[in-house]
Amino acid sequence: MIPARQILTPDDLARFQESAACSEILEFLNALNDSVIGVKTTDAIVDSEIIQKLLRFLDAIQQTNKDIKPIETNSRFGNAAFRDFYDKVEQTLPEWLAEFVPAEHIEETAKYAQESFGNRRRIDYGTGHELNFLSFLLCLDKLALIQREDYTALI
Repeated sequence: MIPARQILTPDDLARFQESAACSEILEFLNALNDSVIGVKTTDAIVDSEIIQKLLRFLDAIQQTNKDIKPIETNSRFGNAAFRDFYDKVEQTLPEWLAEFVPAEHIEETAKYAQESFGNRRRIDYGTGHELNFLSFLLCLDKLALIQREDYTALI
């Protein structure tokens, strides 16, 4: 299943807030939060193999960001080079995700990952995009690619 934006109106939001999906997201978020209670930033955190793969995935995205230079503009809004970044990430996501996501789940997880970087048309970023990244991580959790022992490292 490829995720599609479905929260467009206040009624849609109200339905979502009562849904099983919302409950799952909140439970996952709370479990992530609980995993760092009492943990100091100086504490040693074990990076499992999946965490190492996720870090390489994020490094690849960061490198893509560095490779795409901003366009010189006087606009006070987002830089149009973001669209090149967005397109390059969209094109490369399946290859990157294939390193740790089963082939039959790449399309769905890629959509959540892609939408976590912002809106290509409006060149903006907001809480909905953050929710997509959390949903991407939740997909990995539901696929049993990440375990509870990984939660602290995820945070």
